[in-house]
Amino acid sequence: MKTTSVYLFSPSVPCENRCRYCLLQWDGRLLGADCARSLAYARRFYRWLRENRPELQFVYYFGYSMEHPDLPAVLPFLQQTGSPSGRFLQMDGMKMRSDAQLHDLFRTLKALGIEETNFTYYGAQDYHDRFAARAGDFALMERSRRIAAQEGLRVSVGIPTSKENLSQLEALVAQFDADGIPVSLFTPHCGGRGYLLLDAKITVADYEAMPATLRKRLSRRANRTAGGGWEAPPKAPANRNFQLGLGESGMERREALPFAQILRKLEQTDEAYYALVPGFSTLLPRYAEQRDPRLYTKKDLYALYRRRYIAENRLTVTEVNDERLSGSIRY
Repeated sequence: MKTTSVYLFSPSVPCENRCRYCLLQWDGRLLGADCARSLAYARRFYRWLRENRPELQFVYYFGYSMEHPDLPAVLPFLQQTGSPSGRFLQMDGMKMRSDAQLHDLFRTLKALGIEETNFTYYGAQDYHDRFAARAGDFALMERSRRIAAQEGLRVSVGIPTSKENLSQLEALVAQFDADGIPVSLFTPHCGGRGYLLLDAKITVADYEAMPATLRKRLSRRANRTAGGGWEAPPKAPANRNFQLGLGESGMERREALPFAQILRKLEQTDEAYYALVPGFSTLLPRYAEQRDPRLYTKKDLYALYRRRYIAENRLTVTEVNDERLSGSIRY
């Protein structure tokens, strides 16, 4: 198993929304160390990697939103390290701002090197606001995307697609098309609170009934039924990346440990987990329900099968796939 990268994640920035399917399970409590402490630690880790493990890619990012209290100080480091958020920002869950404040925000981001802003829409206005659990969020997104474009930033939109919002998508996407904004549709997976939408997953019949303007934006190659044409057998992963969560709990101890020891611990945790939990190619024939018409991504389906296997076998494992915490991703 080849390690290719190390991601440092600081869940230290609040989000103004409480989205139903939040993959980070945001509940108003910040799990991360404060922003300045996290950034200082990330800088030290990056320098050590460059000197000792230069073959590893380094990425730094933060959540739960991009509403960082000192974004101008963070962006140069993100750009120096090639971290995606140095050029691309998802603008969900931001504070309410006037048009003048939005112009100032996006003008500043443009000057600091941001090239693209992305917005997640959950459906038409009323549904979107209920899903995000914030009145006025849809209107804020509409003003934000238009002003970002006026300030010279590229704008793109993503829409999680479920039975709940299918009837709203054609009109919504038509508006984005009229404004020349690229739109992608995706099926939400069951990570975080995503399991709450499991019963609302779209089916093959739902997909086939969608207008062509919508179908072309949702990849059927990436979204398949449990028994519907996955690789046989699926390719076993050969690589992994590590995520180091900079949580407030344990930060002092983490800062005292040598970086090499931290990497060894991540390796040991990953290997202990997958010594007990089989890969997708093993679990797929065991659990695939041939009559299930719902569409899943591989990530989604494998997560469901892992949970089922762990529960059936009463395993005690350190979960490595929680996107809020330290762990690993194999691919």
